[in-house]
Amino acid sequence: MRGEYSRNLSRFDHYEKARAEFRLIVSDGFDTARGICEGRAGPALRPVITEARPGGENVYTVGALDYLSDKLANVLRGSGVGGGDRVAAMLDQAAARVIAYLAAWKAGAIAVPLSPRSEPRQARDLMQVATPKAAFIQDSCDPTLIGLIKGLGASVFIVSDDVYSLHTESDERNFWKETYEASSDFGPAAGLSDPHAFLFRVRGFEDEPG
Repeated sequence: MRGEYSRNLSRFDHYEKARAEFRLIVSDGFDTARGICEGRAGPALRPVITEARPGGENVYTVGALDYLSDKLANVLRGSGVGGGDRVAAMLDQAAARVIAYLAAWKAGAIAVPLSPRSEPRQARDLMQVATPKAAFIQDSCDPTLIGLIKGLGASVFIVSDDVYSLHTESDERNFWKETYEASSDFGPAAGLSDPHAFLFRVRGFEDEPG
C-alpha cells in the first residue's frame, strides 16, 4: 500500500478504520528481498529461523536465507519467471517458505501464499485467479490441487524434508535439490514491473495485491 505512514496506531480503535486509513510509504523500485536481507535483519550471521527436526535443529541465518534464495531465484529465472509473474507458495511455516518468498521477489515476481491445508475450493479459486508461472508445493498437499496447478502451465516444485530421495512425477521438480545445485551468482531484477509483494484472496472482498 502507498500513502502516509501513521505512527500513532492508537487512533485506530477498530479494524475497519485501520484497514481504511492505514498507509505505508513504499518508494518506487523498492526491492523487498534486499530490504529484508540487507536491511534491519542483518548482519549476515544473525540467526533468524530455527526449525525443530527429529534429528536436531536447523538454524538459518540472514546470510543463509539470502544465499539460498539467490540460488532459487536463478532456478525461477531459468524457468521463465520474470517481472510481474506470480509464484505460488503452498508451504508449511518453515524456512522453505521464507526462501520461496525471497526468491520470487528477487526474480521480480509476486508471491501467492496459501497454506497446504487450505480448503481445496479456496486454493483452486486463488490459483485460477493468480495463474502462477511457478509453484512451490508441500508434498502433503492434495494431489488434485497439484494437478490443477500443473494444468495452469506452472512449473511445480515439490518441497519435502527428504531432500534428494523425494519421488516426483515426471513433470514435477525437487525444490531442495534444484536449490542446492543452482548457481548463487545472482543479479537483482532490473526494475520491477509491479510494486506488490503478495497476492491474497480474502473472503468477502475482491482479490487484492498487498
